[in-house]
Amino acid sequence: MEDYHVKRHMHYSPNLTHCIETAINERLCIEIEYESNEREVTQRVVEPIRLIFNESKRQLAAYCRLREDFRVFRLDRMAMAKIVNQPFEMKAFPEDRLEL
Repeated sequence: MEDYHVKRHMHYSPNLTHCIETAINERLCIEIEYESNEREVTQRVVEPIRLIFNESKRQLAAYCRLREDFRVFRLDRMAMAKIVNQPFEMKAFPEDRLEL
């Protein structure tokens, strides 16, 4: 299993995107440590659906098991991400929920 750690407030690394892409392709959950806008840090298990690349932010569209809902996570707010051996059925992310 791949494991990736970054220090807070740093830009994400290509290793992070590789870890996420691997999880998407293999339909495996990832565990992330994520810092919200309010600076609250949570650990979550998410079902990664797709990476979103735009000019200002890199994001992950995923189903969050903690919140039991679809979420968009900024990669630069992930302090840790690792693949966990929990397969999932791919869900369709609601297009109107994307924050582009």
